[in-house]
Formats: sequence, C-alpha cells, structure tokens
Amino acid sequence: MMMSAGAVFAMAAPPEGGSALVQFIPFVLVIGIFYFVILVPMQRKQKKVQVVQAQRAEIAARKEQTRQANLRKLLESDATGGELQYVSTGAARQR
Repeated sequence: MMMSAGAVFAMAAPPEGGSALVQFIPFVLVIGIFYFVILVPMQRKQKKVQVVQAQRAEIAARKEQTRQANLRKLLESDATGGELQYVSTGAARQR
C-alpha cells in the first residue's frame, strides 16, 4: 500500500509558528540538567582530591624538615665532640 506525497505531508507535524526562544528553551534545560547532574559533582570531588593531596604534601614536608633538623643536630654534635644516640621514635638524645 503506497501513500501519496500529500498524505505523508498531511500526517507530518504542523509547522510551529512559535518564536525561536520557545524552541531554544528545551536545549537550555538539557544543558542545565547536564551541568548540575554531571559537572558540579565532578568539580566537588576534584576539589576534595586536591585538598587531600595538599595535606599529604604538607605532612611529607614536615617529616622532611624534622629529618633535616635531626641530621643537623647530629652534625653539630659531631663537630663539638658530643655524642647523640637515636632512640626508636627517631628523636635524638644526648649522652
């Protein structure tokens, strides 16, 4: 059963006479939903990861400073003739 071109055009949706703004609203809504459902949670997670990385870097820097201070004390003690004995906690103690 073949349909004529006129019948096909008659079944098509009528041309909309609405403004371009009305046609643009669904597109804006989809973009808005995408932003709030996908992008905002990703940005929050990324910010948390950056905070954790900064905290870990700060802890590592403090450990390095402590190690350097202990080494400096050891070298100063050797230069003055004193002896240092390291205990299990990593702190130095003079004998």
